[in-house]
Amino acid sequence: KTTQLITTAFITAILVASPMSAMAGKGKSTASKRPSTATVVLAPLTDPEIAMLKWMREEEKLARDIYVAMSTKYSQNIFKNIAASEQKHFDAIGEKLVLYGIDDPAIDAPGFFSVQELQDMYDALLAKGWISYADALEVGVAIEEEDIVDLEAALAGTTSRPLTKTYQQLLKGSENHLRSFEKLLSRLK
Repeated sequence: KTTQLITTAFITAILVASPMSAMAGKGKSTASKRPSTATVVLAPLTDPEIAMLKWMREEEKLARDIYVAMSTKYSQNIFKNIAASEQKHFDAIGEKLVLYGIDDPAIDAPGFFSVQELQDMYDALLAKGWISYADALEVGVAIEEEDIVDLEAALAGTTSRPLTKTYQQLLKGSENHLRSFEKLLSRLK
């Protein structure tokens, strides 16, 4: 707790001092002419936060890889569009891994995962989605529902501001994806 107070005081001092130094020099700011030397100190993540971050990286990869595969099978834009969105989700999680200096668990090859549970999930979802377009939409619903549950758990399990911001953005995206899949599915019934 003492470390958090000292860190907070230090960051506050830097933020307060920066505008003051910018006003020095007869009203002319030099702050925009030189790079900032202020450094933000990140609190280290807990083991559960790290585990969840790695899980989310793989889960976003799973969604992207499934939707890319479905876009090759079905000529519906939903899979291509949401795959592009999932790539952004995947990248956002990757940026947080880099930010916190955490090794990336993601395997470069599409459809391959370092976690057996996700590998099994991918294989089962791909097989189901290959049956029909309606089944592929149901796979999309299942993926987004699972993603929402996991993102809500990730939000509840972190105090990291960068992770919270990212998870909130991804949650909104997953909710939008879910609505899109459900809307198309309802049209088929």
